[in-house]
Amino acid sequence: MKNGKIDKTITGITKGDSKTVSYSPSKGYELKSVTVDGTTVDTEKYPNKYTFKDITSNHEIKVVYAKKGSGQDTDDPGNNPKKPNNGNGDSPDTGDQNDLTGWIAMLLAALTAAVTIEIYRKRTEEGSDK
Repeated sequence: MKNGKIDKTITGITKGDSKTVSYSPSKGYELKSVTVDGTTVDTEKYPNKYTFKDITSNHEIKVVYAKKGSGQDTDDPGNNPKKPNNGNGDSPDTGDQNDLTGWIAMLLAALTAAVTIEIYRKRTEEGSDK
């Protein structure tokens, strides 16, 4: 669970039992939505727990939190706009945090290896011509 807590998966339930699942947001977050078996439920009616009654099959509960006052879903990356990574708004955040220096070093190493192999091949050919 991102930005909050929810009870762990409950197993070993006897048919007909009722079980309550509790959830709470982390500091700075608020409950945005609760979905039970694919249906959104009223968060005012179920602000911190939901009870499954007369259980006869498996159920699923999804709880989503948002930063307080943002209204944005923090558990669904599709709802969060990407922010520029350079501070001037020209470049989107691609998630790639690799340093360009490492890629240049690998390119130079590969180029050096290719040149060394070519020199060795030419010397070998010259030696066989004699």
